[in-house]
Amino acid sequence: MQYKTLRINYFTFIFILFSIVSYHFKSVLIGYFISFIHECGHIICAHIFGLKKVKIEALPIGFYAFIQNIDSLENYKQILIFLSGPMMFFPLYLLNNFLYEWSIFSFSEYNLFNFVNKSVLFFNLMPFYPFDGGRIIDVILASYIDEKIVLIIRIITNFVVLIAFVFIQGLKKNILISLLLVICLINQIVNLKQDYKRLGEIYKSEMPYLSLYNNKYTVAYNSGLAGTIEPNWFYQFYNIKDWHK
Repeated sequence: MQYKTLRINYFTFIFILFSIVSYHFKSVLIGYFISFIHECGHIICAHIFGLKKVKIEALPIGFYAFIQNIDSLENYKQILIFLSGPMMFFPLYLLNNFLYEWSIFSFSEYNLFNFVNKSVLFFNLMPFYPFDGGRIIDVILASYIDEKIVLIIRIITNFVVLIAFVFIQGLKKNILISLLLVICLINQIVNLKQDYKRLGEIYKSEMPYLSLYNNKYTVAYNSGLAGTIEPNWFYQFYNIKDWHK
């Protein structure tokens, strides 16, 4: 299997530093271990389907594997790859019980591991991109509706879910998770430019336009043109390919 250099997101250092200061480092360390095993599930399943090029990044939410050319697979194979990560919950559950039964973990460590394992499963099944739940929804929606609609749904869903969870965790005074969600929200705002650019590319490819100066909502044309020749508010004329008879 071919790997690129492990990359660490700069927000990760801030999150780890805060976890040390707030005495949550053990929870974060267990979370990163579970997240790594989670990503191994994705990588192994992708390898079975012939995808061997993977780039791994350490984010505040844990490790994240970028699997190259995953979009080239059939939808059901993509969904299986996305599900293979959450399915690692079960071997990790058995590992936690084994370590506790053999007195390697204390009762408090056993409960902490179990809590983090369940939390990783829950968060990854949320309808939030790029978590597994959000990516599965993207694949399913893309089978029935246009990509631009999928992007719009993704953007709206991500902001609604994030803001709701930041508010809920803030009420519960769970500072660590609130910080994690705020970092996710900032990262989502940063990535919004990329999604918006992609959305613009889709619109341009589907509806070519010509920007013309329009005086008093009129434009000169001859009888060799056909179709709707009406500009929008920005003096852009769409559907140029349909103008010629």
